[in-house]
Amino acid sequence: MSFDPVRAVYLDALAVGMKARCNGLSQGDVDAMVTRAEEAMPSDDLMFRSITAFAVQFEECRFDPERLAEIGETLTNAVRRLSQPDPVDAGRADIYG
Repeated sequence: MSFDPVRAVYLDALAVGMKARCNGLSQGDVDAMVTRAEEAMPSDDLMFRSITAFAVQFEECRFDPERLAEIGETLTNAVRRLSQPDPVDAGRADIYG
């Protein structure tokens, strides 16, 4: 299996979100995640937007554990949602109406 930089960004974002939820996140973790996302993804990618939004919010609330847990949950939810594959038969009207 080869290295996939986009998948690495998703896993990094998941780890950062979990650290934020546990109040164990550092500025270096956020900077590394943003740098990796900038190198691997286009700026109009939804995951890239979620990561940059998290980084901006982190600057505003890095010393507020409750708010940090909230934005961490938002980031982990974005990773879960955006990593779900599209169903093969999503366009079938006989199944989905």
